[in-house]
Formats: sequence, structure tokens, C-alpha cells
Amino acid sequence: MGAAWAIPDMITTGKLKQFAYQDEYRFAYTKTDAFKFQNCTYQITNRRDRPAPKPDEHHDETLQLSDLRDICRILVF
Repeated sequence: MGAAWAIPDMITTGKLKQFAYQDEYRFAYTKTDAFKFQNCTYQITNRRDRPAPKPDEHHDETLQLSDLRDICRILVF
């Protein structure tokens, strides 16, 4: 589990060593206390169990940003 379980912002910004070679920028924000220290709920589950998504818990938000060309590039596959 590591130390990140009690620090939600570390979950968002942390990165596994196997992906350390990747360069990236992340945007994370909350309108609640989601990043508050030890703002956690604990539950033991079977990793294979996948609960059904709850669409009413997911809200669309628009993040208005200025020009990001100096820090980003678009990759077309």
C-alpha cells in the first residue's frame, strides 16, 4: 500500500518507477476536500471485483487553460 494511501494528492501525483522515463504534466483539482490529508475510506475488496460505474457520481467540468504549446505536444496515432 505504501505511504500514499493517507495522502490523496500523492496518489494523483505519484508515479511508479517503471514509468519514470515518461515526461508528463498532470492537472488535478477538486471542488471538495478530496485532497485533504487522511480523507480516506478503507475497504478490503477482491481486486478482480469491478463495481458497476455510477454515472451520477461523475460530473463534467471544463478546465479553461491558456496556450500550452510551450509545454505540450500532440501525438497523433
